[in-house]
Amino acid sequence: GLIPTQLYITALVMSGLALVLPPVRWWLRRSLKTYSYGGDSRGRVVMDAEAVSAGGGAATATARLCVPGDAGIYATGLFAASVANALHEVTSIATKTKQRTSMPPAGFHSPVAALHRCRPGLLVDNLKRLGADVTVKAMPNVGGEGTVVDATKL
Repeated sequence: GLIPTQLYITALVMSGLALVLPPVRWWLRRSLKTYSYGGDSRGRVVMDAEAVSAGGGAATATARLCVPGDAGIYATGLFAASVANALHEVTSIATKTKQRTSMPPAGFHSPVAALHRCRPGLLVDNLKRLGADVTVKAMPNVGGEGTVVDATKL
């Protein structure tokens, strides 16, 4: 209703005005320092995925993604930087060549779906350039020898 909305707006305005006062800023800065986490650069994030053929065959495919750093800070930053670099590459090339066919689709899409349309392997190339290791292996039958597949060609 009207009263809770007015109370909320009043609290926002008073909080904004309080930030002008140096003691409030000092207290807030001191309080936020206790919640800081710089991450662990020595960590490693490993993701494994496996797919099995649905037709009753024994063909399988496995994928492994190894990313340096911890999952909270470093790996998340690496993924964000890879997507940003890929988007920059795509939009700068499209702007220079006046070609709109290779642009990502409009709207909300996952980075993989949006960037694969622009150039297959674009996101994988950027991940590898920033230190990630992507391995895809296809195995035609159980117990058979797997062959490593180039992830940028998928």
